[in-house]
Amino acid sequence: MSGGGGGGGGGGGGSPTVTPLNGALIMSPRSTLLASGSALTFATTGGFPPYRYTIVAGGGSINETSGEFTAPATLGTVQLRVFDVAGNISDSIVTLTPPPVAIAPSAKILVVNDSFTFGVLPATGSAPFVFSMLAGGGTINAASGAYTAPAASGSATVRVTDAIGGTSDAVVTIKPALAITPATKTLAASNTFSFSAGGGVAPYSYSLVSGGGSINAASGA
Repeated sequence: MSGGGGGGGGGGGGSPTVTPLNGALIMSPRSTLLASGSALTFATTGGFPPYRYTIVAGGGSINETSGEFTAPATLGTVQLRVFDVAGNISDSIVTLTPPPVAIAPSAKILVVNDSFTFGVLPATGSAPFVFSMLAGGGTINAASGAYTAPAASGSATVRVTDAIGGTSDAVVTIKPALAITPATKTLAASNTFSFSAGGGVAPYSYSLVSGGGSINAASGA
């Protein structure tokens, strides 16, 4: 008599591997650059929903159900992780960069031939910074941001570019030189007259530099 017939096809030990029908668990993006202090929502596909998000290393905060990550104000890297209900995991690495470069100020009014030095808002952009003229007249020092307005009124656009190619622009409005009208006037004693001003940057303030009489600071009378 022969023995039992082979035991039904080989029962190897161990648990079977279960592969989700919708694929492996993947958190996306898998790696990304993100400006410090800004936010980004991560997405997940595959695995067994629902998903739960958490921070493994680094700063910031993440909504454990929506995957919305808010970066800290500091630089560095952050490791994020998503879990599905079966315990599968997928990670993402976030490299925190400075906020986009921002020129300061973003708008300026100057008189012809006047000068002004533009700068960069603290904790924005990646040094070194280079200043340039994007449009209009005048000159600017590429390293210091010192701008000199042209001799004619109009407008100009100044740009700063950081080390990673980010840019920020400032608009300069160039006014004619300040002038009082008339430049000379003869008056009889005790008579009155109203002077007017043009050019420069309003509002205007009138005053006596020398001699007698009185003048209204606001109206020029």
